[in-house]
Amino acid sequence: MKRKPTFLEAISCFIVLAVVIGVGFGYFNIPIQPLLLITALYAALIALRVGVTWSEMEKSIVKNLKTYHQKR
Repeated sequence: MKRKPTFLEAISCFIVLAVVIGVGFGYFNIPIQPLLLITALYAALIALRVGVTWSEMEKSIVKNLKTYHQKR
């Protein structure tokens, strides 16, 4: 059953993004790519928590990538 994320769930994605990139890149000098992967994993976990299935996420990713490539 899908539901809208709570305000805390939604804002936590941005907080995690800022903290992971700020600490990882700013303090530990880790390249940005693995840090973005970590934050994407967190966002995916939130999506699963609100009821989005993995296959729905995959379809959405493919759809958005196709749209991006068509515009180029």
